[in-house]
Amino acid sequence: MSLKLVVFLFFPVLIALIFGFVFVGFNIGKGLILLPISLAVGFIFLALFLIQCLIISASLEALAVIIIESAAMVAPILLVGNFNYAVYIGFASLLLFLIWGYYSGQQELQNSINIQFFRLRKPVLRKAIIGMTLFSVLVYVSFLDLEKLIVSKNAFEYFVRPIEYSGRIFLSNFSANMTIGEFLTSLAEKNLSPEEKNLVVINTIAKLTEWTKFNIGIQHRLGDTIYQIINFQLHRLPADRQTPVLIGIGATLFLFITGFGLLFSWIIGLISYGLYQLLLTYGFIIITYQNKQIEALKL
Repeated sequence: MSLKLVVFLFFPVLIALIFGFVFVGFNIGKGLILLPISLAVGFIFLALFLIQCLIISASLEALAVIIIESAAMVAPILLVGNFNYAVYIGFASLLLFLIWGYYSGQQELQNSINIQFFRLRKPVLRKAIIGMTLFSVLVYVSFLDLEKLIVSKNAFEYFVRPIEYSGRIFLSNFSANMTIGEFLTSLAEKNLSPEEKNLVVINTIAKLTEWTKFNIGIQHRLGDTIYQIINFQLHRLPADRQTPVLIGIGATLFLFITGFGLLFSWIIGLISYGLYQLLLTYGFIIITYQNKQIEALKL
């Protein structure tokens, strides 16, 4: 392995380490701003990883580098004493998908007459993004403590706003600020008398209170009541049901993040392509061909 290659590969390992520390900081409550920072650092790491798939042709060297990068990413998590099994599963998933992405990229290169960078992006980043997402979600879940878990008011209101707009399709006056009584009265059949509607509301509140074990008042705001019930139910969750809930949270986050996979892939691809062109322009990367086949990619 040449000196230039060693120098270049120092940067993705360093970025992987930085990602680990920043993401740990977010998970232990050092600030919400660390979440977008960790996302940006993750993009840079994957952009460098895509270039790796171009410049490392030796499989054993590539495998060694991927192992070092994955270890660098998980090291900060272990340093804070988080030895949760989810972290190990995340590490294994990251390692597996990065290796799979590398070999998919090599197959694409072997089957190409010339290097089509954005064509290479698809097989490599598709798997690498899944690996990074699995790792991040599992690490995040490993830090969760359901006994102390609480849904923040800001996060709740963020998700309530689009629900309000959708709710008005079915109920024109629907709002999270309406009272429980107003909401249930609006749902009651229109041909009922005011007294009958009031009776329906009272009976419904009594049943909801019994079902949720939470005291629901007729004058309580709908949004506030739902928010309080969610946190109340989280706090009274039995220990034997915590694992399924954590799995559900992790699965939801994974599906949500991978839904942006195509957008993330293009952003990372553009970052990587810019770095790739700089390396070519300044002669850092030398690519040779023979018989219309890629024979070597080296520094």
